Amino acid sequence: VRGWGRQREVPLSKLTRTEKLPPWDAAVARCIRTGISQRMLRLDLAAAAAALVGHPLLAWEEDSETTVTLSEGTPEIEVADRGAQLRVRMQPPPREVSRAHHAGWATTTAELRELEALQTLTVVRDGPQHARLIRLTPAQRRVAQLLGKSGLTLPREAAPALQSLLQGLGTHFQVHADEAPAGREVPADPRLRAELQPEGDGYALRLVVAPLGEDGPRLNPGAGRARLVAAVKGETLGAQRDLDAERAHLEAVLDACPMLSAPAGGAVAAWTVDDPELALTLVETLNRLAAVAALDWPKGKPVRVDTAGIGQLGVQVASGQAWLELQGGVQVDETLVASLHQLLDWSACGRSRFVPLGQGRYLALTEELRTRLQALATVTEPGRAGADGADAAMRLTALAAGWLESTLEGAQVRTDAAFRKRLEQLERARQWTPPLPGTLQASLRPYQLEGYQWALRLAEAGLGAVLADDMGLGKTLQALAVLLQRAPGGAALVVAPTSLTGNWLAEARRFAPALTCHDFAAAADRDALVDAAAAGEVVVVSYQLQQIHAAAFARRRWHTLVLDEAQAIKNAAAKRSQAAFDLGADFRLALSGTPVENRLAELWSIMRVCNPGLLGTLAQFNARFAVPIERDRHRGAQRVLRRLVEPFLLRRTRAQVLDDLPPRTELTLRVQGDDTERAHYEALRRQALRDAERALSSGTPGQGHLNVLAQLMRLRRAACDPRLVTPEIGVTGAKVQAFAELAAEIVANGHKALVFSQFVDFLSLLREPLDAAGIAYQYLDGSTPSATRNERVAAFQAGRGDLFLISLKAGGFGLNLTVADYVIIADPWWNPAAEDQASGRAHRIGQTRPVTVYRLVHQGTLEEKIVALHQDKRELADSVLATDDDAGAGGAPWHAQELLELMRAG
Repeated sequence: VRGWGRQREVPLSKLTRTEKLPPWDAAVARCIRTGISQRMLRLDLAAAAAALVGHPLLAWEEDSETTVTLSEGTPEIEVADRGAQLRVRMQPPPREVSRAHHAGWATTTAELRELEALQTLTVVRDGPQHARLIRLTPAQRRVAQLLGKSGLTLPREAAPALQSLLQGLGTHFQVHADEAPAGREVPADPRLRAELQPEGDGYALRLVVAPLGEDGPRLNPGAGRARLVAAVKGETLGAQRDLDAERAHLEAVLDACPMLSAPAGGAVAAWTVDDPELALTLVETLNRLAAVAALDWPKGKPVRVDTAGIGQLGVQVASGQAWLELQGGVQVDETLVASLHQLLDWSACGRSRFVPLGQGRYLALTEELRTRLQALATVTEPGRAGADGADAAMRLTALAAGWLESTLEGAQVRTDAAFRKRLEQLERARQWTPPLPGTLQASLRPYQLEGYQWALRLAEAGLGAVLADDMGLGKTLQALAVLLQRAPGGAALVVAPTSLTGNWLAEARRFAPALTCHDFAAAADRDALVDAAAAGEVVVVSYQLQQIHAAAFARRRWHTLVLDEAQAIKNAAAKRSQAAFDLGADFRLALSGTPVENRLAELWSIMRVCNPGLLGTLAQFNARFAVPIERDRHRGAQRVLRRLVEPFLLRRTRAQVLDDLPPRTELTLRVQGDDTERAHYEALRRQALRDAERALSSGTPGQGHLNVLAQLMRLRRAACDPRLVTPEIGVTGAKVQAFAELAAEIVANGHKALVFSQFVDFLSLLREPLDAAGIAYQYLDGSTPSATRNERVAAFQAGRGDLFLISLKAGGFGLNLTVADYVIIADPWWNPAAEDQASGRAHRIGQTRPVTVYRLVHQGTLEEKIVALHQDKRELADSVLATDDDAGAGGAPWHAQELLELMRAG
């Protein structure tokens, strides 16, 4: 209901003919009377006023938006001590209704009786939403006539006689007098009573005290006189109120309920709480406060809020081969249970912590229980419903057994033998300290030993692992140690980028000569090699060849599987990833310095190989984690995902573990093109914007998005050098000129540098000033054969060449080039992790000199926007890979319109 409609008069005759009035309106309509003529109708005001008591839709005439609660009241006698005199007054004062005022209708005997009854009525405002109807009985009316509107003043000598009189008046009035006698004295209850009335989605609340008990008069806490005498169930009771205690209880309620503002001095303690969540929080809080004696509800509208914490949650865990099934819930009382299925279904929708149980019952979840249930709701799904119609058990992957144990800590958990055995296996693996294989020809640093032992503990527990150490921390060496330790158990398979297969074979010969390593690409009979590989043997294959021969690799089970640079399978839909998914292994170890580059789905793909089922299906993962984190920055989903993957993913940064690693300085060198280059770029930008907008408006969404990406790539290439887009322009770009000056300065000062670009033809342009200046350099791109690649790396490390020009695709990983102490990023990339990979070729174990990274950025172009967006990409990875709860979420994938805005801006 949005509020009252426009006020209008309704003829009484229409009300008498209306049969479908609500009961509260029908009670008022029954007060319509006929006059002298049957056609003349009038409303018996006295009877109608009585009928309005408890009406749910009353309002003051001047404030029709605020609902008013009208209740029955009792008139009061107040005795004030004025020293030599006693002042006796009736509250509210008696009102007079002039007969002349109603001479137009008060003509019959019945009408005169109605007028007389009207004189006995007074409405007392107790606040903007509360009022009392005072109806005087004949006895009260006689007292009112005696006292008059101004009351009586008596000499103090009349006090004994007055006390005797007050004892009799106590059966008809509330008596507030310091020495008023009563038929029986009772101890006053200073606690508050909370009168609650449903009001829209919230509640109207009034706090009162009932010193003489539930059936006695209700007063404003801490206000009025301390002495009270009143008739309760035919007996005159008296009590001495503790006004200080009443005020203290009111303060206790206000302290516990911050949604309530303190009433002004003497004002009625009444509020309306419109917000449903706050309203239920209020009910929950009032119900457990010692300062509140009871919650009073309108008849038929009680609301009960029970609170449950993690200790009240009961869960039974049953084990299947690949699943764990959960049943249980919270026992609210002897007859009412909130099932686990019901609680998780409510939590999955991200609703409030108040779970409706029906018939005015709510279960208030503590924040701890709410957080645990939300975590469970994120990773579970309903199984089959029981034949008896009972709620379905909730299921989650058995891989999450350790996570489930910690999530249910503090709950009442009953488990089966299989689950307990699984936990015991995990605990044994945690306690195991794997020894280093004696045949390893290397000394591991402490963090490398930790990584080796961590991986083998997971293998012992039957789980997979993702070693996500920063670039240059020796992931290959840690993996070789694992392969040596597991070699007696069976054959191993190493899948790596084509450019790194040679490096794996060389590193194995150097550090693990006890392993028999086979180069799959060089094998005469490849299928036979796969089938015959035995304990102590390792087959090394590229992702490309593994995909081509997927059936051969999938038809046998490997004892150990290692995926190097596992971000190569980040696209779950790619054939390369599908081929990796089909590999069977007793233990799977993925190595990647950048398991999350652009989107969280990349992490799902890697985990799909290492621990299938841990993160659900890709659709479930997107709904539960990727979309909430990337789009909404949902910290709850981020926290659950981090806790889920944390046992299976180990990440250390160079700054964390290498105290002896020299510092790295990052500098951005901004270049400015001349008038010709700026005009060329601006013309391209405007044309690209027109083409992209046209494609988005006329083509299919997918085609439009691809068109925008193509236009952005064109602008990025133009920012590198105008000749990459318009060869005939014949203008050397500002970047090439700035690079030539920087390279000459680096070489002149006796340093060596790595130069990275993702555009091979841009590297060709960068070679021109080097050739002209006679600066020696090495060169590497994706077309360089593997053998030649290794030769050029060795030559640069041996000192032959001052610069090493490398394409991103060819040199983003797998290179150890610590002879260089400068890195030049010739064009910024969308993904900062790729830049970090590149600089990690020099800033890694073995580097003894400080490393300086220059990033060349063309001012006034798209490149400035790319650099500004790097922080979002880093936050996306940190939100899952960081180990503390303060990691932020960000970095949503880009939509076409967002990319278009980048084009407009730069």
